[in-house]
Amino acid sequence: MATKHPAEIPLLGALRRGTVQRHLVTLPGAALADEPRPVTTITGEQPGPVLFVGSGVHGGEYPPIEAVIRLSTMLDSAELSGTVILMPVLNLPAFWSRTMFVCPIDNVNPNRVFPGDAHGSYSEQMTHALINEFVVHADAYLDLHGGDIPETLVHCTRSAAHGSPSPARTEPGSRPSSSISPRDP
Repeated sequence: MATKHPAEIPLLGALRRGTVQRHLVTLPGAALADEPRPVTTITGEQPGPVLFVGSGVHGGEYPPIEAVIRLSTMLDSAELSGTVILMPVLNLPAFWSRTMFVCPIDNVNPNRVFPGDAHGSYSEQMTHALINEFVVHADAYLDLHGGDIPETLVHCTRSAAHGSPSPARTEPGSRPSSSISPRDP
């Protein structure tokens, strides 16, 4: 768990207790210099763990990007102990160009070059900066993926029922009692 509250994340500047702060962050790396990324921090009044939630490693994975954006509006710093750091889109070039799986600048899948290289290609610099500027300061890192441009999105999320050792098995199109589903399309 973070030893200081608020957590010290040098790239973000001073974090203030009991606040939601919105940042535009330029990651270190010669190839990344002209591309600030949005980051939101929610810092509770009380000390606690630091959670980093990121998405958009693949720029066409719109559902997790939207989930991180929504999460940034739902968390209440008054009810939080610790800090949540949210980065909705890491791979901005792929997001802006609607490119699936790879970064269009170097044609590399960023998910295949972790932990990156400070002197490598665009994707290597990007993943290196993510790890060394954010993840190293977090007690946990949640990397959201899914719903890329060619993937079929199913209108159901499955989860384990209370006390159940594994998610309920169902036939396609059915809704198990343990599911959490969005509104019907």
